[in-house]
Amino acid sequence: MKLIYKILLAFIPFVVVACNQQIGPSQLYQIDKDGLYGYIDENGNVVVEPQYIYASLYFSKDGTSVVVIDTVTTYGRPSIYGENRDTLFVKYNYITTDGQLVFDHDYQESIGMDELLMSYGNVEGFLHNFCLDHRFSHGLTIVSDTITWKKGYMDKKGEIIIPCQYTKANRFIDRVASVAKITNEDPLIPIKHYGIIDMEGHEVCDFIFTSISEIVNDRAFAAISFSSWKSGIDTIAGELGKDNEGNVYIDKSKKQFIERDNDEPSFGWKYYLINSKGHIITELGMMHTGSNYSDDGISVMVPNRLGEFFGLGYEFLDEDGNYLEPLNEDELEFHHKELNDPKCLGYLTKDIDIWSASYFENGFSGVQINNDTWLYLDKNLIGWGTTEREPYQYCGPFNYGIAPVKIDGKWGYVDTTLTITIPCQYDSCYVAGKELCKVYSSKSDEVNVVSYIRRNGEIVWQSTIVSSFMDKYKPSKPLSNWAMNKKQKRK
Repeated sequence: MKLIYKILLAFIPFVVVACNQQIGPSQLYQIDKDGLYGYIDENGNVVVEPQYIYASLYFSKDGTSVVVIDTVTTYGRPSIYGENRDTLFVKYNYITTDGQLVFDHDYQESIGMDELLMSYGNVEGFLHNFCLDHRFSHGLTIVSDTITWKKGYMDKKGEIIIPCQYTKANRFIDRVASVAKITNEDPLIPIKHYGIIDMEGHEVCDFIFTSISEIVNDRAFAAISFSSWKSGIDTIAGELGKDNEGNVYIDKSKKQFIERDNDEPSFGWKYYLINSKGHIITELGMMHTGSNYSDDGISVMVPNRLGEFFGLGYEFLDEDGNYLEPLNEDELEFHHKELNDPKCLGYLTKDIDIWSASYFENGFSGVQINNDTWLYLDKNLIGWGTTEREPYQYCGPFNYGIAPVKIDGKWGYVDTTLTITIPCQYDSCYVAGKELCKVYSSKSDEVNVVSYIRRNGEIVWQSTIVSSFMDKYKPSKPLSNWAMNKKQKRK
């Protein structure tokens, strides 16, 4: 029997980005030059000159891309709720594959810098996710009212199809979207709840959830929480119930008042796997947060702060809400062939902790063992790699049938048989595109070369980036008229 590895997994930023995107079939690829973004085609021809502050990594399936025209940070209010604070304002538009603007006027969005830094780490991380979230899907995209900053949905003609009435909104992926709205009448202490709407704006379920993730492949993760207090008394709104169709409701006839010895609020919440109608599939533990389901029907369950506090590891959840379990003794006989395959590296057992995992795609998730060795896990939690060469130092998620790996300090790509298709000779690389792959080579501490290559290694586009520690002392670019007006309005 082969060695049973103890799996210790860890995300790298490159893997996290890949997990959050769904790449369309367009043959255009994002490039950047001197801090501005544009696009090339699969032959390396520049079809959109670098001219935007940021742009989507790839075009959407409808042939449009989100482009950021301008940004400015000033003191203001990112919504009608809350106080004034440092806020990032974004001006954006959409372009077609020939570089033409979709709309004759730009749109705007805002976010508090405290929320931006906590959720995305930096402005570039936010803009990356902003472009992903604001792509057209099923002919609609998110749009904000620049007075209230509430969100709704518009079509490609710029017509508002669903009014701007939500405090939070997610994309339509399975022709439904999770949104949040204020559900109480107290303007001083607004309370928001999430629900699900269809593409006509009709409510699919009641707005009783504290949060609902993006709905992908008919699955989402939702929470219902309780938090309320009066002087010396807790008020519990009622008991959670579920009707025969799976709808969740709160039985207010079972409202309770509980006396306490102090004025501190009490909290309680439950976490669920739900479908696109808001029906509960199963209740989950409170120490993990689910990621979007992949096309393989698997979600990576990430330990939240409470889970990290208790030292819990990552897990995998199928579409029925069942956690993937290691093979038991009886099942080992049925997997005799796989376990004796030369590329099989062993299997997990119940006493093995998983500390991180990448997106599940093409039957595999990239995982880390020990401190510097990586391998791939399948749905049976069997480890795959090779013993015929140096072990993986990193392995990323599959996309279009290949995945980035790092061997002996260099990056390349493997196919689903774990055969190297692009040799490991680059200093870094990105998740694979449909025709091209983006790779990086460092010539020195200050000189880096960014290339797009075909799967045979042929370079179709290349750019050299020269950076210096003196760059941070360069004067900032002059503010645009739009940015100046934003600052002046908020003085």
